[in-house]
Amino acid sequence: MLTMALGGCGRKGNELPKGISPVSTSQEAEQKPPVAPPSERILEPFDVPPLAEIVAQNTWIDRPVRDSLALLRAEQKEEVLLATVQEALLLKNDSTPSNAKILSAFGRLPELDQADLNAKIDRHTGADLNSTNPIMISSTTEFDVLGLTGFGLFSFDRMLEPFASGESVRSWQTSADGLLDKLVLRDDLVWSDGQRITAHDIAFTFQVIMDPRVPVPAVRSGTDQMRWVHAYDDFTIVYF
Repeated sequence: MLTMALGGCGRKGNELPKGISPVSTSQEAEQKPPVAPPSERILEPFDVPPLAEIVAQNTWIDRPVRDSLALLRAEQKEEVLLATVQEALLLKNDSTPSNAKILSAFGRLPELDQADLNAKIDRHTGADLNSTNPIMISSTTEFDVLGLTGFGLFSFDRMLEPFASGESVRSWQTSADGLLDKLVLRDDLVWSDGQRITAHDIAFTFQVIMDPRVPVPAVRSGTDQMRWVHAYDDFTIVYF
């Protein structure tokens, strides 16, 4: 883009290429051909089979459902503590050994009985939020806030092994051919207004992403590899 910008600066501002006459903005708009409306749907028609049918016709493999904080807490119990918090406070991050001690002391999770789950945290953000809609966000600040306010179904550990998040999922199964994923959500999740989070919210999100009227090509890329996402009830959802 920089090369294109510089290449466009070689002519004086009051000069136009030979054969081109000045056109006003309104005239230019009138001369432009109309843009064809996007297709009504990107998704192909799909007849959703009954849940009992896909359960009976497939061999299902149980996949891991884990608590990421419990995983980290278990790993940290096996690590050697390089410094206490008091010792780390006296250090400066001016060397690799000092950095390792600081990380070891401050990067640890509290025990369950040490955390005040009702405590208030005031956190600075580097910029204003343009959106809190997880589909529409694009800035690092918006992603930071999403990490504190949103929820997800999948994650991965330090070895990049995927698992379903125990914070939102009760069970996860994959068909033996790898074409289907079946999840059962927890039944105690609610939005900030107290409304229950259901599988229908996830199916709706998929349909919004795949709607050509929603300008989210980056989010749609990859999501479009799925044929359909269907909520069979409030807590059972299948990815096709």
